Amino acid sequence: MRLSALLLLFALILSACSRPLAPGERAFANDIFGRGLNVDQTRIAAGFGLSAPPNTTAAPLASGKLKTLPGICDRVPQGPRTEPPPAFALWNRIHISDEFYRGETAPGWPNQVLLPQSLIMAHELVHVWQWQNRAVTGYRPARAALESLLNLDPYFYQPGDPTGFLSFSYEQQAALVEDYVCYALLDPINPRREDLRTILVPYFPLDRLDAALAR
Repeated sequence: MRLSALLLLFALILSACSRPLAPGERAFANDIFGRGLNVDQTRIAAGFGLSAPPNTTAAPLASGKLKTLPGICDRVPQGPRTEPPPAFALWNRIHISDEFYRGETAPGWPNQVLLPQSLIMAHELVHVWQWQNRAVTGYRPARAALESLLNLDPYFYQPGDPTGFLSFSYEQQAALVEDYVCYALLDPINPRREDLRTILVPYFPLDRLDAALAR
């Protein structure tokens, strides 16, 4: 069998072991990334994606207007990670650990939300966005993995340090978007939200996300 045929077969097997974004997830992604993310190409896998995702469902952990939790989204330095991450992204595929995997992580968005699944999803979608827009971001999975290995806390950032969004490392970029979504959901009047907005708005249609949550 030719190499091209083997690669095609391998791609088909991987596709069968993942699922497309569920309706709420598509709306969630569109409200954050707009046309910058091709949601049709994005796939979700459970664990390492070696078998078909389980048909798991769960009632939303929060719905309607969420309770404000001041300070809950504030990121502080952490020590070296001793456990595997809850999810990781590889090209257009998001792999979510069995503990956090759901068949729909944003049911009824924007009126319902799963926590922490929706924040995990926002973070990993940034990595897919980085891959799909690699002509701008320079993203390579191996380079992103190396950044994580070389930094004790690759997710921590200081908003005022670099001069723009792309000056942050890949994990920091994902953390910035994740945190903005967290503030928008759980601590909307926190001044840090506006700091993040200034960094993110040149690349993401945050007006669309804000309008969705205001509905």
